[in-house]
Amino acid sequence: MGCDPFGSFVSDYQGRDHVTHAELALDRDGRFLALKVATLANLGAYVSSFGAAIPSAIYSALLAGVYATPAVFVESTGVFTNTVPTDAYRGAGRPEACYVLERLADQAARELGIDRAEIRRRNLIRKERMPYKTPIGRPMIPAIFRKC
Repeated sequence: MGCDPFGSFVSDYQGRDHVTHAELALDRDGRFLALKVATLANLGAYVSSFGAAIPSAIYSALLAGVYATPAVFVESTGVFTNTVPTDAYRGAGRPEACYVLERLADQAARELGIDRAEIRRRNLIRKERMPYKTPIGRPMIPAIFRKC
């Protein structure tokens, strides 16, 4: 028994559907000062197993990433639509959070005339600050950072 691609498209859980506005405040040296994120998350027509948790608790907790950002504000609003529901799919919140943060880092580097890799180096959580807790409350431990 199988399902054609159209049947899957209209009935299977989808991974994500966000519309996000994000702002990153920096000092003159390109150090992150604050992150503000507002996300509208399509949950689909009904709540699935993890559908509401992904764009709220999971995504929000991951938005600071591996960078030392002193202040983070996240507003995530889930909305019901006439689409299939969203649920956990390959990363569940991490790809969305990484995409937002890394796009902001790229734009900041361009605007400040700093190399993309350099702005990231300046803002990485330093080894001497471990264990580190992000402003959202997520603990970071040295084991997740590997020497490059």
